[in-house]
Amino acid sequence: MIERVYWIGAGASVPYGLPTLKQLTWQLGSSLDGEDREIFFKAVHDCFSVPLSKEDCPVFEELLNRLNPEVLSYLEDPRFGKSRSRAWNIALTGLRKFCPRQIFSGRKRSL
Repeated sequence: MIERVYWIGAGASVPYGLPTLKQLTWQLGSSLDGEDREIFFKAVHDCFSVPLSKEDCPVFEELLNRLNPEVLSYLEDPRFGKSRSRAWNIALTGLRKFCPRQIFSGRKRSL
């Protein structure tokens, strides 16, 4: 069985326990531990030239676009390419873990 999560625009998914795509960047980053968290926060800073904060978060979809290691592979600098690829993988892996936790915790709250 394949389980899927759909984000519905304009915050319509919020009642189901999912954050908006803007809130997702902060919540996902905050849910990471140790080195993964450090890499994720640094990648956000590198991509947007601002530190990640709860009040000022980039939209997660835009973050993924900027982190995608293939987009700028022709410019890849060995010093940055690996950390950006790692941050992209952390973001996607974190998203896959974060969504079910949020949905199931939301169901418990609404029952």
